[in-house]
Amino acid sequence: MLAEDVQLELVGMTEKSGATDVGAYFGNYARLEGMSLELGEVDDRPALLVRERPDGPPIYFLFVRFRDDRIRFIRDYRYARYVFDEAQWTSATREP
Repeated sequence: MLAEDVQLELVGMTEKSGATDVGAYFGNYARLEGMSLELGEVDDRPALLVRERPDGPPIYFLFVRFRDDRIRFIRDYRYARYVFDEAQWTSATREP
């Protein structure tokens, strides 16, 4: 799933690289109850929208880039949620 040279940017916090270090990042999300990801667009770019509750609004987003079938880059706005406040977004699966 991850390219060996994958890069992760947690905006406002840290940057990581390499499949081992970035793989631990996914484990952190797996432990969060109630969080859900869905396909959408933010400012006309494909994105993953994050909801804290299934019936709640998206609260932040991630940009993900692929190389072939592997994740090459992740920019996660979890710690910079204010960016989402100004963004134009749409959900591929639900109404805003």
